[in-house]
Amino acid sequence: MESIFSETMANMNWKEIELLGNQDIPVLFPLGVIEEHGPHLPLATDIYLSYAVCKKVKKKIESLNGKCLIAPPYYWGINNCMGAFPGSFCFKE
Repeated sequence: MESIFSETMANMNWKEIELLGNQDIPVLFPLGVIEEHGPHLPLATDIYLSYAVCKKVKKKIESLNGKCLIAPPYYWGINNCMGAFPGSFCFKE
């Protein structure tokens, strides 16, 4: 299985980031909540999809001779609607 950090800034050093930052390169930011998606899908479904979309957008931008970066995925959040399911985070009163 491929690492969720592959093709992201997490695998770059600060010199590489500085070089691209000086060129005003846009950064794509994959976001997703860890929550239940039924018994057939993993809790990380949202972030996997968000990350996949960012990779497609990056490829499209690069096909047009542009540049962009993908930030490391942010995959946490609160979901009170799904909080009753194991693995979903919610506020308890």
